[in-house]
Amino acid sequence: MKRRIIIIITLSFALPLLFGISLVHAGVSEAGGNGTITPSILAMSLTGDSKKFQEDHWVANNVQGGVSDYNYINEDGHGGSIVVDGRAIAGNNDYLFNFDLKKEGIGSLTFDFKQFRKYYDGTGGFFSNFGPTAASITTFSEINRELFLDIGNFKIEGTLSKEENTKCTFLYEREYRQGTKSLTSWGTVTEGGTSRNILPTFLETDEIVDKFEMRIEHTTPSGVEVSAEQGYEKVRVANQKVNNRTLNLDTGLFSSVRYKYENLNSDIYTTILRISKELNERVFLSIAFLEDYNVGKTEEVITDTLTTSTAENHPLNPDKVRQNQVSILPKATILLFENLTMDTGLKWEGVKTKAVGTYNKNRATATVTDEFVDLEVKKDDTHLGETIGLKYDGIRDVIFYADGEIEQQLRNENESQRAFGPNPSGTDNFSRDQNILSLDYDTVLGAKWYPMQKVNITTECKYKHGTRDYTFLSTTKSGDVVGGYRGFLDEIEYTSYKPLVMFNYKPFRWLTCNFRYALDTTVYGVRTPAAPATEKAQYLAHIYSVGTTLTPKDCLYMTLFYEYKQASTETQANGNGGSVERAPTYNANFRTLSASCGYSPVKSYTITGSYSFSNADNFNDFVNIGLPLGLDNFSQDASIGIEKKIRPDCSIEFKYDFMQYGETSNGGIDDYEAHLFYTGLKMKF
Repeated sequence: MKRRIIIIITLSFALPLLFGISLVHAGVSEAGGNGTITPSILAMSLTGDSKKFQEDHWVANNVQGGVSDYNYINEDGHGGSIVVDGRAIAGNNDYLFNFDLKKEGIGSLTFDFKQFRKYYDGTGGFFSNFGPTAASITTFSEINRELFLDIGNFKIEGTLSKEENTKCTFLYEREYRQGTKSLTSWGTVTEGGTSRNILPTFLETDEIVDKFEMRIEHTTPSGVEVSAEQGYEKVRVANQKVNNRTLNLDTGLFSSVRYKYENLNSDIYTTILRISKELNERVFLSIAFLEDYNVGKTEEVITDTLTTSTAENHPLNPDKVRQNQVSILPKATILLFENLTMDTGLKWEGVKTKAVGTYNKNRATATVTDEFVDLEVKKDDTHLGETIGLKYDGIRDVIFYADGEIEQQLRNENESQRAFGPNPSGTDNFSRDQNILSLDYDTVLGAKWYPMQKVNITTECKYKHGTRDYTFLSTTKSGDVVGGYRGFLDEIEYTSYKPLVMFNYKPFRWLTCNFRYALDTTVYGVRTPAAPATEKAQYLAHIYSVGTTLTPKDCLYMTLFYEYKQASTETQANGNGGSVERAPTYNANFRTLSASCGYSPVKSYTITGSYSFSNADNFNDFVNIGLPLGLDNFSQDASIGIEKKIRPDCSIEFKYDFMQYGETSNGGIDDYEAHLFYTGLKMKF
């Protein structure tokens, strides 16, 4: 990994210099350039959970330093320019380099490199009835290893545009993620006969995506714009996942540990064609054609420590997938009247998918012979969608707008499984067909009103409604289990309303006030074969926010913002068939406050400060039903900084930051306090 980073950084600096000299040449040095560079260092003192701190702020718990900002711009006065900016922070694995070279009449060349580290906290769930001993906390409450992903990309893009109406673009890009992250699917912890799924698990991953793209754009003498694009992606993923494990606190031993190893490879070919034309001042038409062809292969190995006859010790599960997608999207923009504009479009999409896999069930008991199973899945999807949007500004100081979208999808799925080998089991044979019909409506109605020069009001309402109807078609073949394999769902329905009102008022030149209220409510309904009566769930949130900005003097500014979110989720107990018994309501109320200010008493000094606070008080253990819900936590951040100009081309900055987090809903194992000290020297050249 380090060798890969060194190579990329070296190429990022060397190649731009070689190409830059050849394209911009002497004209750049004659005109002279300007830039800034800021070397900096950050130190901290941290007590408490360092992993939670790193996850919240994406900052490593160590001393780090380097160049926090670099910027250089140079123009030769003859259509040539170079722009370079970047960042390199050792100790936090934070690197950025952008190089943009342009020359009028020739084209442009761009190099981009970015890498950063995303941290994860390995804390699992919390159950107050388990003994809070030091041994239990260190054993199961948190994963005892560093969890982070190094995420980055490197891109080279060149454009040739010698001819005024034609442009060719070539692109190569590599995206990657490598490291270990925590998962939200947890294992089981038991103590005294009580079990809870609160044991944290993790995933080791190495992902690489290589992209190649060629694009040609041309405008004909009659004004028709034509573009063609061909792309290719190579995806490679290697994962090792702790799928499941159980910890017995009475004995301190792990059991049922299962590891899953995955290798995924995929080749994606993409072709895009676009044609657009402005027919006249009132009508603009465009049409796009897209084809995606995906060939993928997955190999997985599952190992576990179970000793029962149903242990899934699959030595190799290859799976091949082929998917072909074709989309056609015609669109039109029409000026119906002087102040009324309409945007309309259609979308047709067809997707064919075929997946074939073979795996060995390989029973753990030595006396059971291997059994092999073939699995084949076919899917045919057809999407048809329509969109329409209207905008009217014929009334003074008022703008009305409306958007609507309807999309229908029909999917036919066929799945069959056959057992073979030395000991095939007829109970593992099945075949089923399932049709899924989806219908979605999505509308937006809104208006912006400017009753006075200092006041503007926005009102908007979003409405969504959708249904999913599942039709199970049982098929029986020789050797199949009668009735095949039943689908899990009969129907899903959802309805969502999201109205909001925003009010902005500027009574004075130095004062701006704003208020916002939003309602977010969504109702879900589900019918299953086991519970034919519709089970419903509802999410409801009221969101209030106010803010103000004050600039009484050119050298002074202050901002203040407060938001309160009152949210809850209510659902029926799983599988109760729509009876009056319900699961506990989950509350997600949240409030946040932030303020900032800046003051320059003299031109050579600037003082800045900020403070933010947020908290939630919703935790309920629900011990009787074993379903802990909600959070009970708070976080705050206070900072102060001073910047002093040493001379016109040089300034120095000092900053102190205090960060704190506390949570009682997990026994306080995530609590931390941090003191950060930063200094940077900004120099112009």
